[in-house]
Amino acid sequence: MLSEKARRSSPLAFGALFPVMALGYFKRVPVCGLRRPDNGSRIFGMETQIYSFVLGKLQEAKGRWSDVSRDTGISKRTIEKIARREIKNPGIAHVEALAEYFRKAA
Repeated sequence: MLSEKARRSSPLAFGALFPVMALGYFKRVPVCGLRRPDNGSRIFGMETQIYSFVLGKLQEAKGRWSDVSRDTGISKRTIEKIARREIKNPGIAHVEALAEYFRKAA
């Protein structure tokens, strides 16, 4: 066992290594599915429900995607890719903008 003084000054102390360890250990790398753009973590729960809501509403709005594009500021091609699930990570900003648009339209 190290003395208190030795633990505080030791370069192997957990507190000294934690910032370096956290850079590699806690970094998340997107693989597939809906991911947060800021840190790459998977999105669960309510946010997944929003994504499902948006996908359903896009299918209902098929043929009116030009109107959706104009009103949301998202390109029609991006909306097409999201609706066809060609984009694995559509980005939370796009999903939230589309969800807000469809909530107001309801």
